[in-house]
Amino acid sequence: MWTGFLIDTELALSYTAVMYKGGEPMPTRLASLAIGIGDIDCVYHMARPELISSVEESGNEDQLDMVNTLISGKRLRDISDLPFDLVS
Repeated sequence: MWTGFLIDTELALSYTAVMYKGGEPMPTRLASLAIGIGDIDCVYHMARPELISSVEESGNEDQLDMVNTLISGKRLRDISDLPFDLVS
């Protein structure tokens, strides 16, 4: 599994977006990337639907709250959104 950082720079806006793409299975670890360091704008997960359903099945309310917080705060996105976000 490949994980890494992508940097997308739009010169017209003078803005750099730093994104992380990966497959981390623990929402709290994803939160440390998406929220904790402050340098990453968004985490793109390669299996976000599966992550959500597995956390729901686990019954761990803390992890479920973290996933919901990341999604509602637009910090955790599906990898299929990446190409559309890069063009917009």
